[in-house]
Formats: sequence, structure tokens, C-alpha cells
Amino acid sequence: MMRGFYLINYIRTIPVLLICLALKINEIIEEDLKRNLWYIGSADISLSSLNKNLLRNKCFRNIVYYRIHDKNKGLSLIFQILYPIKQDLEIYGQIGGGLTIYHGHGTVVNLYKAGKNLSVYQGVTIGNKGNGSRSEITPTIGDNVSICANATVIGGIKIGNNVVIGAGSVVTKDVPDNCVAYGNPAVLKKR
Repeated sequence: MMRGFYLINYIRTIPVLLICLALKINEIIEEDLKRNLWYIGSADISLSSLNKNLLRNKCFRNIVYYRIHDKNKGLSLIFQILYPIKQDLEIYGQIGGGLTIYHGHGTVVNLYKAGKNLSVYQGVTIGNKGNGSRSEITPTIGDNVSICANATVIGGIKIGNNVVIGAGSVVTKDVPDNCVAYGNPAVLKKR
């Protein structure tokens, strides 16, 4: 029965693929898809895995919507008609490929810039503090960063590469490369 749903779902997936190709974002979508294959239990990046992830993984839908919306707001409306997005998951800022959002319930990703392979879990708030330009009031995050459930990362701070922010942590100060930040207020430990 699921096979039939997957076949019928190509009616929605093919236009999304064409939008991604037209906007020249197919490579970054592939990076995102590669990091979200776990959801469907696949190891291959293909039209089939894109189709299955769009059908079953609502967080991945928001990632694709975010990528399209960043390039063309009109085409993002078409995407949203084809694939409704989670209303309790918001994504803003410049984010490199390989974005993964796990369970995205009540999650806000409002940052200035993030590198590749950002992992965000449910209930995370990444946001601004005060007034000023985005680079001054929202976090800048490096490559290979994991922000665990219910953590808060606020302000114009810098989070380095290869950082893990523990569940429930509150981070309001810079975190250097290769560290674990945990607690409220966050304590740093070298990895």
C-alpha cells in the first residue's frame, strides 16, 4: 500500500525537483537530503529518496521550503501548496548544506550564518538579542555543530566548528571550536 502512495506522490515531487533545478539549488538540496536519509532508512540519494522524505519527513519539507523561499518567494508558495510545512518550525539566516532538524516541534532557527552539517533537535531556540544588524544580534555558527533538545542559543555570539550544545543548555557567550557546552548558564568542556 505504501508503494502506491509513493508512486502517486511523484505528482508532487517532480514539480519540486524542477523548481530546485530552475533555482540551481539542487546541490544544496542533495546535501540536506543526504543528512536526512536516516528518516526513511535509505542510503542512496535519488529521486525516490527525495520523494519518500518529502512525503514522510515534515522537518525536511521545511528545509526544502527554506531553501526555495531564500531564492524565490513565489515558487516557495507553490511548494507550500504541494507540501504543507510545519507551522511550529521556523528557519531564518544563511545556512550551509547538510541541515538536519530532528522532530522540529517548537523549534526556531534564527541565525546570521551557519556552516555545513548543522543538526538541530526539538524545542531549540536560536535567536536574536537586542536591536541592531542581524550579524550583531543573531548567532554565527560553524561547521558540524549539534544543538540538542530544548537548548537556547541567543545573541550575536560565535559558535565554533565541531561543537555540541547539550540538551537544555543556555548559551549566551562564544563557544570555541571542538567544545561541548552544557548547563544553564553554559559551561564549556574541550572534546
